[in-house]
Amino acid sequence: MTDIERRPSPPPMPSFQDVEPARVADELEQRLTIARQRIESAVAGDPDELIITLELISEDLARRFAPLRHLNSVAANPDVRGAYERSLAAITDYRTWLGQHQGLYQAFRQFADAADFADRPDAERALVEHALTDFQLSGAQLPPEGRERVRQLIADLSALGQRFESQLLDATDAWQLPLTDAEMLAGVPEGARTLLAERAREKDLSGWLITLDPAIVSTILTHADNRALRRQVYEAWISRASDASDNGKYDNGPGIEAILAARRRLANELGYANYAEYALVERMVRSADEAIGFLQDLARRSRERAEREFVELAEFAAQNGLDDALAPWDTGYYSEKLREARYGFDEERLRRYLPLDQVLKGLRNLFHRFYGLSFRTLSDLPLWHPDVMVWELTRRDGAPVGRLYLDLYARPGKRGGAWMDEGGHRLRLDGTERLASAFLTANFMRPPGGQSALLRHDDVVTLCHELGHCLHHLLTRIDYPSVGGISGVEWDAVEFPSQLHEELGWHSAGLKELSADADSDAGMPRDLIDALNASRHFHGAMRLVRQLEFAIFDLELHRLDNATPSITEVRELLAAVRKQVRVTPVSPLDRFECTFAHIFGGGYAAGYYSYLWAELMARDGFSAFTDGEELNPEAGARLARTVLACGSSRPARELYRAFRGRDPQPEALLRKYGIGLSGP
Repeated sequence: MTDIERRPSPPPMPSFQDVEPARVADELEQRLTIARQRIESAVAGDPDELIITLELISEDLARRFAPLRHLNSVAANPDVRGAYERSLAAITDYRTWLGQHQGLYQAFRQFADAADFADRPDAERALVEHALTDFQLSGAQLPPEGRERVRQLIADLSALGQRFESQLLDATDAWQLPLTDAEMLAGVPEGARTLLAERAREKDLSGWLITLDPAIVSTILTHADNRALRRQVYEAWISRASDASDNGKYDNGPGIEAILAARRRLANELGYANYAEYALVERMVRSADEAIGFLQDLARRSRERAEREFVELAEFAAQNGLDDALAPWDTGYYSEKLREARYGFDEERLRRYLPLDQVLKGLRNLFHRFYGLSFRTLSDLPLWHPDVMVWELTRRDGAPVGRLYLDLYARPGKRGGAWMDEGGHRLRLDGTERLASAFLTANFMRPPGGQSALLRHDDVVTLCHELGHCLHHLLTRIDYPSVGGISGVEWDAVEFPSQLHEELGWHSAGLKELSADADSDAGMPRDLIDALNASRHFHGAMRLVRQLEFAIFDLELHRLDNATPSITEVRELLAAVRKQVRVTPVSPLDRFECTFAHIFGGGYAAGYYSYLWAELMARDGFSAFTDGEELNPEAGARLARTVLACGSSRPARELYRAFRGRDPQPEALLRKYGIGLSGP
């Protein structure tokens, strides 16, 4: 087989053995050159053959890039970052070239105009329709000078987004607070104090070391009795990567200005009034007005209750020793105290029943029951860190599904938060078969001294969420990677399976599977399950308006009249949105926009509302799983058949109707947050 024949031979799974970043980048650039040659040779041939060629090439490149992209998120160092940025620029340029290729554009238009197009299978029609939309959004219809401007803007935006995330990671890793006075950590759980002592020893320090690992920040803000410590940690967290920290060394403010200006120019070049219009082309919601209307309706329904919740919290804090106004670094602390007082349990008692090993075992049992999956742990694989686990998944009939890599603990050099990423896609075309693989990454607090990790309930819900994404990717039955798994799924629907799976961490039958006492293996007692579920609506309206703040800010930011807003104008807009929906106080050092990686580094620009839009479907959809106290396995089989298996081969709205038999009902979302319900 010569280099310009159309069937590349991609590696079967991502490999981390002997990963030399510069070599990977060099090899990827070589493969990109070969890919262009193959496409030029194939573009004038048979359309069916052309589609197969493109799918094989795309999957080959994706698998080669996946290990480097993943390492940049979980094990960053200067060599990895430099190679990743070089490869990202090359991949972005290639994708833009592909999206503007006039021969490909005409070939796909002819394919769609063919008399037999309507008779093609769903996946083939969807692939062509998605490709034509991609051509449109890449500027294929523009004259040469317009295509070049679009190409440069896309390249600039890719580099700017990567720089935003790199500076945020560097700013997070740069801050640390050594402590030698044990009294400063009063109220902090023993396990967390032990971990902080280990962190100090790793740095040859005495006492304890606080960092900005998200789990540590959350623990301090929730449990530390020392108000000054809470304030110091909170202000360090909320001012990261801005002009208010590190003397502006990692300030993302100028980058935000550049990103917004480039997005507006890109949208205008393609004929859209603003970036929101451009971004919503491939969404279930097709207009910013519709999305804003959805959010404003939720705000109207929730604001009054959120205000009552905050007044109640402030009164509780005053009754329990706070002789000052409730500040941002107080809300988490007193919220936990109020929840303990009202529902009779605390997070630390709950954690005793949520050891990580049991949670993972319970999830595997549930997924076997719902989807017929079996899991085998693989060992002795070349991986990027000793913490990583690898599961091999098979179906009930023994057919292989793929691999799932789990990297769950926080550490320096690892991006914060939790996410799922694709390692490889399912592919079965023209004699070539590849299995899917996925990465699940989180930042749970590492257990001290080799002990079993005890998760917070929020950690369990996060794990369920990301596993929902992984299953959506792994359980696809679509053979074309570009429309299989989560590929091509409307951005405001892609969170539906993940948020539906969150419900397993709340339902009594799910909790029975996921929980066991860390010492005795006894199941979580019924009174604790009842207390947890009773607390679910606790401060629900305050949580909802916080999500509304993010979502409305995002949409309004991307449809501003000013094409080149300054960082000052960005902050003024955020302040205006907060005045509309927020009920909790704001610190003068708050630079949230400089840490909003979802929209400035990730793919959620003009799309953060997707979480709430998909949550509506998820909450309504999970009701199909509930059968009194038990969970209905048939609903799992139906979800797998109608949604998880189908990728983007049909519109998400149609797939939801196939699963549920109707459109989602908005009342289900409001009930989740306790809005419209009686009681506190």
